[in-house]
Amino acid sequence: MSTTRLAPPGADPDASNERYLASAKLRGIAIGLNIVARVARIRPPQERDAMLWLCNYARLRDLTADALSGELDLDRTEIRRALTDPDADLTRFVRQVDLLRGRFERHLHEERAAQRRDWRLVGEFDKALGKIADTKVRRKIGNAFKMALAEPQIIEITGKTRMGKSICARHEYFKNLHRACWLTAPFGPTEKDWTEALGSALGVHIGTNGKNSEARPKIMACFGPNRINLLIVDEAHYLWPKDLRNSPSRIEFLRFLWELHGVSVIILATPQYSEALTGAMNDNPRWAPGQWVGRVQTFPLADTMSEPDLAAVARHHAPDASEPVIKQLVEQALSSEGYCGAMVKAIERARFKAEAGRPLTVELVKEAQRQLEREARVAALTPRFGRNGRAQ
Repeated sequence: MSTTRLAPPGADPDASNERYLASAKLRGIAIGLNIVARVARIRPPQERDAMLWLCNYARLRDLTADALSGELDLDRTEIRRALTDPDADLTRFVRQVDLLRGRFERHLHEERAAQRRDWRLVGEFDKALGKIADTKVRRKIGNAFKMALAEPQIIEITGKTRMGKSICARHEYFKNLHRACWLTAPFGPTEKDWTEALGSALGVHIGTNGKNSEARPKIMACFGPNRINLLIVDEAHYLWPKDLRNSPSRIEFLRFLWELHGVSVIILATPQYSEALTGAMNDNPRWAPGQWVGRVQTFPLADTMSEPDLAAVARHHAPDASEPVIKQLVEQALSSEGYCGAMVKAIERARFKAEAGRPLTVELVKEAQRQLEREARVAALTPRFGRNGRAQ
């Protein structure tokens, strides 16, 4: 079978289903952030911000080179030269990127109720892109970001799951694509898992056979002053090794970024993370926890959300709901371990059951809540599997 790139002229197109995947119409800009960051660091701030922002934006939206060219009204050659040539004139490039960035960031301050009415169109990206509810969680996370952006800090935001931490943090991240990177800590425990996840988050090509010794310089080239200087880490409980007697290499990597490269680190953590930290402090004779704990700013979230905050979230996701519907949703959230997450899922399930364009009713919401509770009980009885593949 002919390969995608080496099919001979005149070869039967049906001989390889992958022969057209190398088409320019399908490729992204194919320029690693490690390359762009090295060029951008010598540019004036406005030019540097435009270069780094565009790389993050293109990766975030998974845009092909043609699609990006269309959004910017610049041809691909102009974009490539702006991102790689230290002598290129970036006047038009900066102007076009600023226009695109302005359109993107306006969405962060706009209600997107029309889109939310169709639950099928709303993904995690859309939830964080539109204006979000003003709650204590959002304000505390906003303050954590302000501290991290003002000077290099290691910050832990700790709270129970499904309270809106990730959505609020995503919202702040979208405001700072010119200087920030979002990493979801990988489930896999190996160094290769960590390197691949970080490379993917940065938009750095690691390669299927890439060695860590070759990948690390590419990754480190992205971080530092005048480059990416804020790293947000979600699913932070995966930062700790399964055996807490082992050295927490991922934690040490983050400390290294902060201490030697001046990068702020924001960690979105759950009680699992805090328990692992306590376990490492008690059980690991080869790790000095004081070097971590003494450097961290902590932003703990309350264990529960207030009724006004829950109502604000409910109205945000169901702007057409009546007060009785809002009250029913809030009551469920107060009695549920799922908090905001359970409430939002109930809204989505009720919308699925409602006729198109019809408002939510208390009956629809109650039925959705009952279904979700039954599914949660079934899930609680289903075995979970650890990293070793064994049921826990």
